[in-house]
Formats: sequence, structure tokens, C-alpha cells
Amino acid sequence: MKLKNLFLMAAIALGAMACSNNNEPDTEPVVLNGTYDGLVSMSVMGKNMGNSFVSFKVTSVSDGVAKLTVPELGSGPMTISSFDIEDVSVVKEGNTYKISKKENESIVVNEVNYTVSDVEGTVENGKADIHLKITPAAMGMAISLDFTTEYAADAVVGKWAGNLDMTVEMGGGKTMEMEPLAMTLTVEKIDDNTVTVTTEEFAAMENMTIPAFTIEDVAAAKAGGNTVTLSKDDFSMVIGGSNYKFTSFTGEYSKGVFTLHFGMTPDAMAAMGMKISCIFTTATSAEEE
Repeated sequence: MKLKNLFLMAAIALGAMACSNNNEPDTEPVVLNGTYDGLVSMSVMGKNMGNSFVSFKVTSVSDGVAKLTVPELGSGPMTISSFDIEDVSVVKEGNTYKISKKENESIVVNEVNYTVSDVEGTVENGKADIHLKITPAAMGMAISLDFTTEYAADAVVGKWAGNLDMTVEMGGGKTMEMEPLAMTLTVEKIDDNTVTVTTEEFAAMENMTIPAFTIEDVAAAKAGGNTVTLSKDDFSMVIGGSNYKFTSFTGEYSKGVFTLHFGMTPDAMAAMGMKISCIFTTATSAEEE
């Protein structure tokens, strides 16, 4: 009788173990899909070659494996068309997805041979940081790509060297085209979608020098593609003890080129119909030179 009870207890224990194993949750497959908008920086041997707003895409292929789509990069003869990096490893740790590819991959883009290497990155809460290198066979030097999910303000922050073109309207239909002035603008971030713009001192006319000034609360917004726009409603501010009215303040950043337009009128000369129209244009960031 005791032996019979022993067998019965063993059967119950085995049945309980089987039920316990059946209740254990299956391991969820690691799947990562998403398109991430942000700022990519291209550099060669540590020298920044330009920043652009782009979109990187991750497409799940199977459990723990994805395809990384790199967008079109550069411009003009230096354009690199969009390409895919296959067999990218995806590992989930908590809320963070880590992507990587240890092996180098040879690809052909527009009949040009490239080697892709050092692919790594993280994705967490909809934000991505992705890093990789791409080496043209004919160049022999790696182009480093560093991408991070950023906002509109991040694209225009920095020092921008260029020319300030001015037209002075004197009233009565008279205008004067001034010689272009070399200038560096400084753009600083207030929050994700707001910046300040600071000028240098400049001579609007032979006997009229305008001290450096800072324009606060300039709105920055994505406008599609690689473009960010700047804008601010008409406003007045004191510069060097004189009050100026600003109108039509707009700007644009696209593929490394930064432009700014605004009109400014000193109150003391408004009755004369005077207005200074300014256009600032640059092709490169001062920090890249």
C-alpha cells in the first residue's frame, strides 16, 4: 500500500511539473521596425563634412535580425544614393534595442563600390542613435556617419559664416545696394523648436554702424525633406540705444546651406521711409572651415 501511494505521489508531482512548464511564457521574438527622423553628421578623418536632416529606417527580417536603410546622403557630385545594410543583429535589453553588424559588407551604389563597417546603434522610446562607416573603394578613406534623433533647432545651432547683402530704401523710391559684408551668425538653442540668432556689428551705411544684437524666441520648424525653417512675427527691439522695428524675419536651412531674411527700420528714420533689407547667405558652417 505504501508503494502504491509512493507511485501516486510521484505521478502527481510529474503532472504538476508538466503543467508548470506549459504555463511558462514563450520567449518573445526580437522585432524592431521604425523610421527615425534626425540629424546625420558626415566626417572624414575627424573633419565634419556637413549635417543634414534625414530618415533612417529599420525593418525586421526575422527574430533578432533586421535591415537598416541608409538614406541618400551628400549633394551634387558627392551624392551617395540610399542603400540597405542586410543581416543587422538586434538585441533587446529592457526598453533598449541594440543594433550591430560586426562583419564588413561590400555594396555597390550607382556603380560605385563601397565597404560598410562598424555598424552599431541603439533605439529606445522612438529615438535612435546610429553610427557606421562607409568607404569608397576609389577613395580609401572612411566616411563616418553619425545619426541621432534630433529636433528642428538642433540642425541650425552653431556658427555660420557667410555674406550679408543689404538694400537701403531711403523713401521716394530711392534705394542703395550696399557692398556685401562678411559676417558670422551665431545660433543657439532655447528648446527643441526655438533658437536665438546673434549678429556681429556691421555698417549699414558709411555713417551708420549697427552694434551686434541677439534676436530671441525664433521659431524653428521642420518643413519636409532636409529643410528647417526659421520665423518670427514682426517685433521691435533696442539696439545700441536706438529702437528698431523688424519685419519679414524668415530663414531656411537645407543641405548645409543657411539663409536668413529680415527688414529693419530705426524709429528715428521711419518718417523718412527708411528701411534696411538684409539677406544673409552661407554655404558652410564656420565650424567646418
